[in-house]
Amino acid sequence: MFEEKLRSWAVKNFGSLTKLAEKLNMKLPNLHRYVSGARKPGMPFLMKLQGLGCDIDWLLSEDERPPQSIVQNAISSIINTEFEKKTHDYSPSTEKYLEDFINNNKEYLEKCAKEDAKTFAALMALLFENARLQDEIKRLKDLQEQR
Repeated sequence: MFEEKLRSWAVKNFGSLTKLAEKLNMKLPNLHRYVSGARKPGMPFLMKLQGLGCDIDWLLSEDERPPQSIVQNAISSIINTEFEKKTHDYSPSTEKYLEDFINNNKEYLEKCAKEDAKTFAALMALLFENARLQDEIKRLKDLQEQR
């Protein structure tokens, strides 16, 4: 099962085993040993995969279902935290803006999340702060127009 999951994860996320091997800084025949089952993964190999965004728990489990993408997990976590804190009630238009931004930039967000989690977290924080400020500006303009 590990071998099949590794192959499918590599193809889904990197397009080919060759590209994954390049990202791992290893020769393709060495990667093929893992994919064929000729070699069992050790901690250094698993850590490299995790560094590239692979869910190691899923990879080593018997669960055949693929994990949610890193971005979906991170976005869900951030959104849930943001709305649970109730620091700001977003207007419907701002919620739509947030949803559209995330949907229109999934590829970039996925790349950012894989390469640098801190940058990704900062980007998402800025996104929510921008949305909050947009709502505040609209509220102030509405107040000004009422006067």
